Formats: sequence, structure tokens, C-alpha cells
Amino acid sequence: MSKKYFLHRISHEWNVAQELLENDYLSIGFCRASRSGAFEAFADGDEEKFNSAFDYAYHDREWGAYKRNQLWRFLNMSVGDIVVIPLPHGEFSICEVIGAAIKVSDLDLSTLKSNRNQLSLKDSILFSGEELVDLGFLLPIKTLKEHLSRDEYADAKLTSRMKYQGTNIRIDDIAESIELVLKAETPINFYETVIENTVEQFLKTIHDNLIPKKFETLVKWLMEKQGFYVEMPAKNESGKTDYADADVIASSELLKLVIYIQVKFHRGTTSDWAIEQITRYAEQKDSADDYTYFRWVITSADGFTEDARSKAMGRGVRLINGHDFVHMIIDAGIYNINEAFE
Repeated sequence: MSKKYFLHRISHEWNVAQELLENDYLSIGFCRASRSGAFEAFADGDEEKFNSAFDYAYHDREWGAYKRNQLWRFLNMSVGDIVVIPLPHGEFSICEVIGAAIKVSDLDLSTLKSNRNQLSLKDSILFSGEELVDLGFLLPIKTLKEHLSRDEYADAKLTSRMKYQGTNIRIDDIAESIELVLKAETPINFYETVIENTVEQFLKTIHDNLIPKKFETLVKWLMEKQGFYVEMPAKNESGKTDYADADVIASSELLKLVIYIQVKFHRGTTSDWAIEQITRYAEQKDSADDYTYFRWVITSADGFTEDARSKAMGRGVRLINGHDFVHMIIDAGIYNINEAFE
């Protein structure tokens, strides 16, 4: 049987319920039902007898119809099921059920890692000091994620479902949202999520609509947006030898730096030839003034060959693939991007 997903709120008898949670037990109330035969009826799979035992404990069939469903749902959580637990202060935890439900009277208090509430059992009823605790049933659990911020980890579907004010509910329909939290190593980054969903389509638009010359002008536009003075050397620029080439030169008088950029309108991968071209160009153009010179290769391709990466590392060339370039454009702002082609 596939695992099920639940939301379970443990606000009832919070001080004790919180400590039990820290001791790997999920709790629910209904202390009187634990002594009325309801648990035994559940174990026998007799829901009608369970309902009768529950109603007998509380002497109110109308009230019981709503409440006993919460207990029945709790007792039916089984090994491997995932439970989302809303917590105060905008937090939540996620646990996995690792054992069948037990009555609180079957709890071995000696196994608790902590007992700051001075828990004890008297006549099969749980007490905190001298105060009766209205908790009747427990589920052994393993905490998978704890005290996560809803704002940082829960998506819209999970956030909405955690507003449910009842004790528990099945939430299989948002299993994907819960699994995303379980897989997350860091908080949800809205910016990165939007960017990653945009980059592929943006890059496809570049490939489908531009030609090499227009891709070069797009690079020029980007560097101008960053405040650089930008030139595009003629392809037959004098003084170049040995296939030296740069398509865009960006400079800053204020920062005293120059960036030589070789631009490749490619799909797939870009080879080490681009590194050869920009390296030779920079070597022929660099002068002994007070400027700092950089060498870049920007490609619309997905990446670079292994030879290109190795050669770039050895020669101090920065490699920017199509995905990184699109990131740069989006960060710079695309409002007036059409100006690149005017």
C-alpha cells in the first residue's frame, strides 16, 4: 500500500504534546475514549463498535460524529505515512509514522529522552505532576524535518492547507508539495524558481530569433547597461594576426579595466577555439598602462567542451554559457531589450 499524507494539529494539551513530539510520539486527546473500548474495537476493524464505544465515552452522538472521525483517522495512520504538523510562530515539522498507534496507558515512560513535565501514569491515565492530561493515544514517529519556516519552505498549496483548523485531515492531493519540502536542502528561493522556469524559454527565443551578429549586439547592449563604454571591432581590424579576434570590447575609465569578449552564437557546446581567439587578441592588444584586462567568452550554447574549460582555466579566460548569459540579462532588466537591435 502506498504511503498516505496527513496534516495533524497537536495544539491540545500543548505543553505535554510538545514534549511527547520531542520524544518521537505524535499525540491526540480523547483520554476517555482510550478507556471505553474504542481502541480495541478499532484493532478488530469494527468501525460500528468503535463509534458506539466513542459515543458511550462522551454521551453525545452529535458531537461524537465529528470528533470520532478525527480519532479514527489518527488511529489509521500506518507505518510509512507522512504527517505535516503545523506549529506556533509560523513553523511546521514533517514526520514519518514508524509504528502502530498505542493507548497512552501503554507508554513506557522510562524510554523518554526527557520528562520535564513530570509525566506519570495513574490508573492508565497520563498526569503531568498532579494535573490530568487529556491525551489518550500516541503514534511512534520519526521526525524528517523540524521547525521549518512556512514562509521559506512551504509553497502556496501547503501554506493554504496548513490554515485548516481541525485536528487532522488527509492531504494526499498535495503530496508533491510535501515531497519538495522533504527534498529541500535550503529554503525555497522564489527568485531562483522564477529564473529557472524562465531561462530555457528565453534561451530558445534567442536561438530561434537571432543570428550571430544580433547576438553580438545583445552582448554589447548588456555591457552598456552595466555602465561600460562598448566597442565592436571590425572583423578586418588592422593589427590582428593568427586568427586573433574579439567581438565586443567593454571598458570603464572609472574602474580602469577592459574586458575583451569573444561571442559565439552556438547550440550544444563551444570548443576551445574561442579561447584561442580571445587569448591571442588580448596578447596582441594588452598594453603596459594602468588598466586591468579581462578575457571573456560568451556563448549561447549550453556549455563548453572539456578542452575549452581546461584551456580557459590555464589562461585566465572567463567562460559564460547560454544559461549564465540569460541570468545576466534578467538581472540587468529586460524592459528596454529591443533597443539592442535598433
